[in-house]
Amino acid sequence: MGRETVNNVTQGGRSCPYLGLVDDADTSLAFPSAWNYCHRGRPGATPSLRYQAEFCLGAGHSQCPVFQNQQATLPRNTRVRGQQAPGRPFLAWTLIVVAILALGGLGWGLITPGLIFPIPTPTYTATPRPTLTPSPTRTSSPSSTPTATDTPSITPTLGTVTMTYTPTRTFTPTRTLTPSRTATITHTPSSTATYSSTPSLMPPLSKRGLEMPIGGDLQFVIHKVKVGENMNQYAAKYNTSIEAIVMINYKLKTPLWEDTLLVIPVGFTDISGLPSFEAHQVTEADRSAEALAAELGVSAADLALYNAIADGELLQPGDWILVPHSRAET
Repeated sequence: MGRETVNNVTQGGRSCPYLGLVDDADTSLAFPSAWNYCHRGRPGATPSLRYQAEFCLGAGHSQCPVFQNQQATLPRNTRVRGQQAPGRPFLAWTLIVVAILALGGLGWGLITPGLIFPIPTPTYTATPRPTLTPSPTRTSSPSSTPTATDTPSITPTLGTVTMTYTPTRTFTPTRTLTPSRTATITHTPSSTATYSSTPSLMPPLSKRGLEMPIGGDLQFVIHKVKVGENMNQYAAKYNTSIEAIVMINYKLKTPLWEDTLLVIPVGFTDISGLPSFEAHQVTEADRSAEALAAELGVSAADLALYNAIADGELLQPGDWILVPHSRAET
């Protein structure tokens, strides 16, 4: 069985149409793999590799009891070890949570006045207050009549003030300067200045960036995963297969998260004999392939080969390169 990805819609019924990846129900690997996932069972699970070979990946999938009954659960001995389906403990925990919520609501009603038991409304009886009537007050009238007395007014007499003003003449001399000699300064430049513009040196743009082909006869690109993307899109865009992408990436973790760096083969699917790669960005200037390989603990010849690094070429900060790692063939 070749290393190819199976699209369940285009396989003509040879494999189970409910077999797919965990995050992509329409795509599965064409060989027994722990990545294949059964979406038919309730709940779903990963079939064992032996069960995939006997049923899921062949015409015998129609004999699978889970395929024949959507409500069936994949038997425990046919699942990948470590996967268990939720059962009665989930129902028990659900009932416990409901009971706690009900008891909490009853307790709140008991401690909140008027929520369950009505509070009696007190009745007030108004008692009229006595009205006080003021008694009349007797006012006495004076019998005596006031007598007015004339007071003489005093009129002051102001004296006459005489002021004498004597003006004072002030003389301010004005000094006038008359220059006797006029100096004329003439500047004749002895030399002519010549200005030349020297452009500042800018670092060259990196030829090994993200989304740029890297390599010689076999080329790859380093892609940063974005939200909403999936393996099918990568395989279609770069004319390769999902299996080739999975196997060429060193220690690839799924599902893919945003900003994950993914190495993608460009225009080929046969990766037999090739190492697996991980993306690395150069941070120091003037790094040779030999120095970088020694730092990363990989082969300098493989590093130069798969990144098409010429003899004597120095890597610059910002360059993205492929770091080769040995891969066990399956």
